[in-house]
Amino acid sequence: MRLGWTVGLAVLLLAQPAGAQTACEGGTCVAKEDLQAFVQLAREAKCRADTPPAFKIDPVTIVVDRDGRIYGSGSDPKPMTFHLDWCNYKIEGKGQVNIVAAQRVEPTSGFRFRTKATIGYLPLTALDKKDGYAGLDAGVLLEPFFLSWANVNAYVGFRSVGAGLGIDLTRNMGLYVGYAVTWGTWQHNPHAAISFALW
Repeated sequence: MRLGWTVGLAVLLLAQPAGAQTACEGGTCVAKEDLQAFVQLAREAKCRADTPPAFKIDPVTIVVDRDGRIYGSGSDPKPMTFHLDWCNYKIEGKGQVNIVAAQRVEPTSGFRFRTKATIGYLPLTALDKKDGYAGLDAGVLLEPFFLSWANVNAYVGFRSVGAGLGIDLTRNMGLYVGYAVTWGTWQHNPHAAISFALW
């Protein structure tokens, strides 16, 4: 009888397919390679849930030189590169940057309202009072008209009022020569001054 049980058990064991796993009863068996793929997918999903994506855009540099010429970084058409780094995703995209620029052309003549601070000298007043400091006068020039580097000005100062012509040496500095009348005494004077534009 024992021999019959032994033979029956041997037949069952030999009849079972090779590689069959008896531990899968009541569950689902997967191959080792598939299990590794499932674990990797789970790790990636956890990484995406726990880690925010990192975005980066390569800068585009725009340069304007002294002659008004405009340059942009990169070759034409100007590229803009976008990078996404998120867990196992490494994505790079390229876009086009169009540089459109307009420059204001400054007029060379015409009407403009510009104020200038001045410090000047009234030589006849200084001679009349025989005091060199009596000829100093500070005030404001009001410029309503200009032609290139020359301009017309009205003058109001602490000692006098008048009008004359100005010459721009730089954008904010110039010379002024004009005619002035002193307050109170109404003495006539040539007037020379240095001016500083407020804008």
